[in-house]
Amino acid sequence: MQYKAQVNEAITILDKILEVKQPADRLISYHFKQNRFIGSKDKAVISSIVYAVLRNKASLQFYLNKFEIEPLARKFVIAFLAIQEHIDLPDMAKIFDGDTYAPKKLKGKELKFIENHSKVDPLEMTQAEKLNYPAWLDTELKESFGDNLINEMIALNQQADTVLRTNALKASRDKVKAALKEEDIKTKPTKISPFGLKVEGKANLFNSKAFKSGLFEVQDEGSQILAILAETKPKQKILDMCCGAGGKLLAMAATMNHTGSLIGTDVNERRLMETKKRLKRAGISNAMLKVISSENDKYLKRQANRFDTIFVDAPCSGTGTWRRNPDSKWNLDAAFVANLTNVQASILKSAAKLVKPGGTVAYATCSILRKENHDQVEKFLAEHENFELVDINTKLSGLTEDSVLQLTPAQHNCDGFFVALLKRKN
Repeated sequence: MQYKAQVNEAITILDKILEVKQPADRLISYHFKQNRFIGSKDKAVISSIVYAVLRNKASLQFYLNKFEIEPLARKFVIAFLAIQEHIDLPDMAKIFDGDTYAPKKLKGKELKFIENHSKVDPLEMTQAEKLNYPAWLDTELKESFGDNLINEMIALNQQADTVLRTNALKASRDKVKAALKEEDIKTKPTKISPFGLKVEGKANLFNSKAFKSGLFEVQDEGSQILAILAETKPKQKILDMCCGAGGKLLAMAATMNHTGSLIGTDVNERRLMETKKRLKRAGISNAMLKVISSENDKYLKRQANRFDTIFVDAPCSGTGTWRRNPDSKWNLDAAFVANLTNVQASILKSAAKLVKPGGTVAYATCSILRKENHDQVEKFLAEHENFELVDINTKLSGLTEDSVLQLTPAQHNCDGFFVALLKRKN
């Protein structure tokens, strides 16, 4: 496939993403399934264009606005190619030549933009435009990061590493590393998680024998750290209250040596079906899954005072995952986040009734916003005198000076996860 055809496919996909505001990875995957003539190398180029535009949407729109150009998929791609790829007008005309599989020919303001964009002063950009985050989150992000805001936003706008969690039930990290090496997949150990392997370069992980044998799962190091901090042990009773696709459930199960019991609950049956497949591949036999209607489901109410540990991986804004899901930051709004904080508080309130005296509720999000993290914990503790905050540093030192843990890409080279350990008093 020629580059001009790849650009045309990228425009088609971006057009759909901007129109329907659904997850980009899902729409990209669907497009490729519908167009099976697109090869693997072509997919990589097309995806890279799409994600580059999504990562830099605010700064690209700043330039488009200067020329009074409507922010459409085609215009964004032209801006990206001109500004970031430094493609000049003659070469751009070869891409946009109107051929059967190429984008339509350039015209009007597009030509003027390509010729004159370099005359625009980038110093006129607001900080939100320059760093590519939603302007309405400016105050909250400054509250979260203070003087570190610029470094964190730059880090959050980079492509994330691919990290694996080795399945301790089947093999040690060294053995998994060696097995992957035999399949020409190079990895190196992660710095914090004792189970993590960072993939070097690109690899077809899901077709590897090691993956099909259940030796590893793809899981960000930050997510692994949260599961480690839950400190699940053999013979315990564990509840993963917002299980989703089961990443942290699998990580906790790997520490229990096939003893005790884990229950994963979620309102999304489809995601639990995926979890079921992953449990089977990982060789986990002590976990069960349950679809619930909400955090106030009758099934949960019957589990009062039962669990040693409850992991609440609360639904959240996902602001900590912008490296992987750059489209999500442009689909967020204040009303949605406000509603999430109400849901989070309700889930925590329910979890408080289910954990044993002496047990722990691990409250976690993949958010970098204080209102979803620190504020939720403070509110919970103020309303539940029978709970106390466990200092994270007593479990894993060197990651924070705070009693709770906010992981960030700039400081910890992982997604922006948060966790607080809330212990029910005896």
